[in-house]
Amino acid sequence: MPHRKYISLILSPEGGQKSLSFRLQKWQLWTVTLTIVLGWLFLFLGILGAVFFARFAANERALIAENNRLRMALVKADSLRQELDKMRAMRKLMEKALLVAKRKEEGLKLDSDENFPDWLSRGSVFNGASSLPELTKYLEDIKRAEAYIPSGLPAQGVITAKFGETGGIFRSPHSGVDILAQIGTPVRATADGIVSKVDEDSELGRFVEIDHLNGYRTIYAHLSDFSVERGSPIRRGSIIGHSGKTGKARNPHIHYEVLYAGKPIDPLKKITSPKYTTADSGK
Repeated sequence: MPHRKYISLILSPEGGQKSLSFRLQKWQLWTVTLTIVLGWLFLFLGILGAVFFARFAANERALIAENNRLRMALVKADSLRQELDKMRAMRKLMEKALLVAKRKEEGLKLDSDENFPDWLSRGSVFNGASSLPELTKYLEDIKRAEAYIPSGLPAQGVITAKFGETGGIFRSPHSGVDILAQIGTPVRATADGIVSKVDEDSELGRFVEIDHLNGYRTIYAHLSDFSVERGSPIRRGSIIGHSGKTGKARNPHIHYEVLYAGKPIDPLKKITSPKYTTADSGK
């Protein structure tokens, strides 16, 4: 039986119309068939990939939204924790104040080992009818003073470098803390004050300095942009800019410094006012 090199395709329309015939070589027929199959396969894979990518993008948006929600919840929780600490300190202060008032009213001597603040022991806030207004004023003064004392961190994030670290990229002891944060993360002031600098240099990149008018100053560096101007008053929690990677920064982060009388101190340690003391300080 002779080997056939060609394959004939005959198209016969209904109605007695003239038939159409095509003669193709076998390799041509296989090429056309393979092209059609691959075309449908690529179309199917394209549709499947589009569906997968759409689901992936939706999941990523949901994760980003959840991450932002959790970040805001952490910021709120930290703010509530700070408020709770203040309320506890104020409660202890009031308890000691009432105890001192009772002892004075009864003519009893205060025991030296009870660790009363000096102002409670020697002050005149409990003498006569003026005791409550003077105590209220004193507590208001403490609250106002505490608003100007740096507290907490300017943003939530992992601390990648602590105060005083040496070695590695640090030629001298680290003067602050580094907080890992995505570019665009809001950076907030840690206390009330006046914006004393809005500047940029090769080391800190874009940075903001706040003078808290009590010997304390704070610096927020490697910002991507500014939200404040030099000389403007600032309140604790106000956004002063957003995190970035400016200056000498290997990755996006916030460099945060606290200085007192021009000398850097550890921002992670509890900071108290040099003039006012908390109820449990005993000073």
